[in-house]
Amino acid sequence: MNLREFIKQLEEIVDEYGTDDMDIAVQVPPGTKCSEESWTQFVVRCVSTDGGSTYLQCSK
Repeated sequence: MNLREFIKQLEEIVDEYGTDDMDIAVQVPPGTKCSEESWTQFVVRCVSTDGGSTYLQCSK
């Protein structure tokens, strides 16, 4: 997902739910191992919401 798509999806969520006061959470696939010694980079594949939080669904 590129930056313009990401921003567009966030704007659509704000427009639909009418709030700027929404939590952001990142979801990674089950069983994903992250290094304790360095950063692990993920790619945002989907932006979704349940109306209370916005979820960035990622893959490695």
